[in-house]
This record gives sequence, C-alpha cells and structure tokens, in this order.
Amino acid sequence: MTLKNMMLGSAIAALVAGGAIAQTADTTPPTASTSDEAPAVEMDNSTTMESDTQMGTDGTTAPDAGATMAPESDTATDGTTDGMMDTETTPTSIAEMTVDEVVGTDVVGIDDESVGEVDYVVQQTDGLAFVVGVGGFLGLGEYTVAIPADQFSLNADGDFSLSSMTKEDIKTLPEFTEDGVEGLDGDLVIGDLNAS
Repeated sequence: MTLKNMMLGSAIAALVAGGAIAQTADTTPPTASTSDEAPAVEMDNSTTMESDTQMGTDGTTAPDAGATMAPESDTATDGTTDGMMDTETTPTSIAEMTVDEVVGTDVVGIDDESVGEVDYVVQQTDGLAFVVGVGGFLGLGEYTVAIPADQFSLNADGDFSLSSMTKEDIKTLPEFTEDGVEGLDGDLVIGDLNAS
C-alpha cells in the first residue's frame, strides 16, 4: 500500500467519523414530568442548531430556504375581502328583487322567444306594472307596453318569462305613453310594492 492510498483512506475515515460525531445528539423525546415544571431538554455541545430564519441585510428576517410559503390572500383580518367584489345572493323570485334589478332584465314570451327588456317599473291604479320595450334599436322604433307584474316569473337564466303572451300578443296591446312617467326608486323591493 502506498503512502498516498494510506493518506486518502485516513482522510475518508476522518470525514466519516466527523459526520458520525455531528449526529450523536440525543434525539429521544423528553419523558413526561409529574411536576408543574416544563421538562428539561438536554443538548449535546457537538450539535449545532440553525435558526429557522436568517437576518437579511435590511434588518428583516428572511424565511428559511427550505420553508414553504402560503400564497398571499386578499382576505383582510376582519374577514372581508380586499379588492374583491362581495358575493351577493341571487334572487329566487321577482318579489325579492329591487326596482334597479328588474330594470334591464330580458323578457321572453310563453314560447321562449325573446320579447324585449324591462324599461321601467311603474305603479298604476290597478297595481304594479313592468314597462317592456319591444323591438327597435337603441330606443328608436321601440314599442312599449305596460304589463302587470303578476304576469312575469323569474326563469333559471335570470330572465323574466311571461305566463301567457308571445311577442305577437304583446304587439296587440295598447302602446304605453312614456310622457311624464317617472320610474320608481331603484332600491324599492318589488314584493313590498305589491303588498302596498
């Protein structure tokens, strides 16, 4: 055996022994203590402990390189969301909707064909009515009719379905005169208006 091989063998043995010494920390968990004092934990002087955080150059602590970080959330500490729209409940009936939610809603006839959309909600002598604009383009050439609110139901698509009329039936109704008509306040609830 040459001197070179002996030196190499000694160096390898020293490295292995050094690693073994570094791993001789007592890893057995502390036994439960019957006294009110916290159990003592012994540490071997040959074991070095690394901090979970490292001090950055700006004085802040940086997370350990092996640590996983949770993604940032827009949820604030008070449970509200920051920068996100609040989820509103979708109405299940027209009675739960406000005037603002009704105006602009698409209307379909009993044959599921598109009729138009609600332009106004008005209170007439015989009850609440939705003024529906039929046909036209951007308000030009539009035929408007007032249909009693009880003739409508809310369908699964969020549109209003007429209970007994088609688009052709609506065109036989007298045209609603919009002169001087003011719609109802937008925050009024349809169910409350029907009850009054």
